[in-house]
Amino acid sequence: MDVTVDVPTGRRDFFGSRMYAQTNKTVSAGSRTINVKPLPVENQPANFNGAVGEFNFNVSTRKTSLNATESLQATVEVSGKGNLKLFKLPEPELPSALEVYEPEFTEGVRTTLSGMQGKISNQYTIVPAFRGKYPIAPMSFSYLTLQQKSTLP
Repeated sequence: MDVTVDVPTGRRDFFGSRMYAQTNKTVSAGSRTINVKPLPVENQPANFNGAVGEFNFNVSTRKTSLNATESLQATVEVSGKGNLKLFKLPEPELPSALEVYEPEFTEGVRTTLSGMQGKISNQYTIVPAFRGKYPIAPMSFSYLTLQQKSTLP
C-alpha cells in the first residue's frame, strides 16, 4: 500500500509550530497463505446454494386474502452473519394463474473485522388473474454453519 505521511522537518514556523513535510511510504503486511476448504457435498440439501454463516430466514406477506386484480406484496428475507453477498435468495414457486413481477432487491450489509452481517431481501409483487384459492408451496433455505460443519435446512 502506498501511503502519504507527514514527517517533522525539525523547523518551526513564525508562530513556533512544528513544520511538516509530506513523503510517500510503501507499506506491506507481507504475504499470507489462506487455505480454503471445499464446501461439504455429503448430505447436502438439494436447495443449498453456498450460504455459510448463522442466518434467519423469513417469508412474509402483507395480506392473506385479496380480490381479483388486487396486488400482494411478499418478502423473502435472510438476515444474520455470514457470506450474505455470495448466494442467491430462494424464489417462491407460484401457480401460473398468479402474475409475478421482478422482485425488488434490498441489501443492508455491513462488513467489519468480524465478517459480514445484516440482511438481504427480495420483495415480490403478485397479482391474481382470476378469483380462486391458490396453494403456495412452502419455501426453505439451507446454509452451512462453521461450528457444526453441516448444512441446516
